[in-house]
Amino acid sequence: ALVEVKPLLYVPDDGKTSSSINASIQYDANSLEFWGFGHMKWHDSCCQKYIVHEKICMSVVSVTDEHVARLCSEADGSVSDCHDHFTSAKMLKRLARFCLYLIDKTLFEYDFCWEEVK
Repeated sequence: ALVEVKPLLYVPDDGKTSSSINASIQYDANSLEFWGFGHMKWHDSCCQKYIVHEKICMSVVSVTDEHVARLCSEADGSVSDCHDHFTSAKMLKRLARFCLYLIDKTLFEYDFCWEEVK
């Protein structure tokens, strides 16, 4: 994998934690937009998620050369010259933002928030 991010979220069962998500809010995780990334089916192939409802959230994000090529082609509309740009600062920034988008989507989808990340 070109980039692998393994965030782990653990909330102890001490009775003092509470969900910071308002139950009345209806949210479709597939509609999340973050730095220009919207949901596409292939994004799911980058994530392995392990969830224990409101207790543990672990997401493994693995990005391959094929994923980077797709990100590159989405950014500039051209696949042919993407290979030369895999290590450019602009592409690395886009890749980092993509990983954050996937993590953010997972946290929000399962009623966790960044403040709970340890």
